[in-house]
Amino acid sequence: MSIYIIILHYSPSKELQDYTVNLTLASLKSVINSNYKNLKIILIDNSENLNFPVEKLEELGKESIVLIKNKKNTGFAEGCNIGIKMALKNNADYIFLLNNDAIVYESMFDEFLKYAEDEKVDILGGKIYYADNLITPLTPPLSRGEDMNVGLSMDRAILWYAGGKIDWLRGRGVHIGQDIPDNEEFDTVMETDFVTGCAIFIKRKVFETIGLLDEKYFLYFEDVDFCVRAKKAGFKIKYIPSAKIEHIVSATTKKESPLSIYYQNRNRLIFMRTHTSIFNVIVFFILYFLGFIRRIVIALLKKDNEKFEANIKAFIDGLIR
Repeated sequence: MSIYIIILHYSPSKELQDYTVNLTLASLKSVINSNYKNLKIILIDNSENLNFPVEKLEELGKESIVLIKNKKNTGFAEGCNIGIKMALKNNADYIFLLNNDAIVYESMFDEFLKYAEDEKVDILGGKIYYADNLITPLTPPLSRGEDMNVGLSMDRAILWYAGGKIDWLRGRGVHIGQDIPDNEEFDTVMETDFVTGCAIFIKRKVFETIGLLDEKYFLYFEDVDFCVRAKKAGFKIKYIPSAKIEHIVSATTKKESPLSIYYQNRNRLIFMRTHTSIFNVIVFFILYFLGFIRRIVIALLKKDNEKFEANIKAFIDGLIR
């Protein structure tokens, strides 16, 4: 079975170039070091005015990596779709979307394939931990040594994702287990509402049936939207706890940046208008509007014009797109 891994690289500035390149190299290295070897990697460089250093890829074994350079930042959905189209054209059996700030464990692909083949699961997600102080700003991700697959000490393993549940009242994709120390409660394979786009394993027939990621989202919610469309088409989505990943959260997009605020809140509106009933939309809108008022009042009190404008623009664009 051939697996194509799509990794989207983005360097927002020259000052952060070394940082983001090191993140991506650590992610690539973890994939290459996996037990399963029938892998092809497509690296999409979404950076504007900056180029990923090809010589770094040669050190990893460039023959297994295809580098595609976009002229502009196309966003997560469109950037991934470029790689997905290439993978499908090359007869990929499975496609794995992986954030460039995520590290996979050696046995992860074996675990995914076991459930995909034996239990006919179509979309799979693993147990994702917060990275164990893997990296600090502007330093390379090598604090745990050359072997990026040694794993966390379990007494310090804090979960970031252990399944996903959609909150249809508030229009949010909720990560089960987030911020909780890992324990046996999260060791059960189960059906899940969505798999995070940080690390999502997908059979080719899903794309052939429902299409690609919806590019109108640009950033955030494209994974939840994709999984909802897949479930409506009858595909099975499961959380596989034996497949493990580590994630450096918001490594290139700050959680409370104006950019993040804009796309998170705009896309909540788009997602709910697309996928739920009129009654649910009305309840959601009331809750959303109360939160919107709170956010803009806080921004005004703090004289944070960027966040104020991001919330206003998100509200308007979320209603008209």
